[in-house]
Amino acid sequence: MQYIEVVFTTPKEKEYLVELIPYELGPLGFESFQETEDGLLAYVQRQLFDADALAEAVMALPDGDEIVYSVCDAEYKDWNEEWEREGFEPIVIDDMIIHDCVHPIDVTPYIYNIVIDARLAFGTGTHETTQMMLRNMRSVIKTLLDEGVGESEKTLRLLDCGCGTGILSIAASKMGATEVVGYDIDEWSVENSNHNAQLNSIDGCKFFLGDASLLGTEIGGTFDVVVANINRNILMHDVQQFAGMMHKGSYLIVSGFYTEDSEAITASFASQGLIPALPPLENHNWQSLVFTK
Repeated sequence: MQYIEVVFTTPKEKEYLVELIPYELGPLGFESFQETEDGLLAYVQRQLFDADALAEAVMALPDGDEIVYSVCDAEYKDWNEEWEREGFEPIVIDDMIIHDCVHPIDVTPYIYNIVIDARLAFGTGTHETTQMMLRNMRSVIKTLLDEGVGESEKTLRLLDCGCGTGILSIAASKMGATEVVGYDIDEWSVENSNHNAQLNSIDGCKFFLGDASLLGTEIGGTFDVVVANINRNILMHDVQQFAGMMHKGSYLIVSGFYTEDSEAITASFASQGLIPALPPLENHNWQSLVFTK
């Protein structure tokens, strides 16, 4: 799957724009940002790119008319070489550590050790939304295990919508999920998820290439937990399919949106019989919500 790269150049005396741009672009599907000497690089999957929406978002910013940007294709080779060379710094989330294959790390102090070799896919644990998803998953899976779900008489099934690197699927398996199914529209992400599952010696994960149209067709049955770290528009568009894969008492954990979007998301989900189950988590204006059916 090809990515689009947008190169932003901002006035030197208005550095605050570098911090504001991601907040405007996140709802448009942009999933990765990198600061430069002159401004910012932003990346979005080609099929999600909307030039008109980008122009409107830029002009909605304070001093947006002073921002110069250009659009081009991001090359796979450059991204892959950078990841293989630099990797990412280890991330600690409570009793969990997420690390790459590059940096030597002592994992003995942690209960959950997750290795991620990110090959062009979003989801190393560095982003606030991924971290909140992992925390909410831990709470929900612990609750289900305490209730007896996941023991020998019943499996604990988890559905990962937009699996990226497979980080949520892998973490869920290590937390006690016995069967994990994920999907992603990006072929690279599906391959990377399978690769990372092997790195972590996880056998109970299966990943599909496609979107929410897979739900109820190639991906069947119901799930105890559904997770989706995707942007607001896709969440609200696909919630009916998510709800269709849940039984009474299932949990839906979502993130990928800003705090100001939570009211609209909650109302949309309520129309599908989904009600809030835990207090919201918030980090730098990103939010994660948990619902139950």
